[in-house]
Amino acid sequence: MKAIEDVYETSLFQSIVLQIQKALKDALDALPEDYAKLRKEYRHSAILPQEFASDFMEY
Repeated sequence: MKAIEDVYETSLFQSIVLQIQKALKDALDALPEDYAKLRKEYRHSAILPQEFASDFMEY
């Protein structure tokens, strides 16, 4: 349990959660005419920062 709690405190975890929350808020607040723009914007963004991607893939 301590290890799980420690993960929650990391800046990486908090950054990922904030990005997901922002994307969900953007989607909820969007008008139908904004959907294409949001799809384009989020299609090319990653939740996991690039510097952690290779380590994550190895895990």
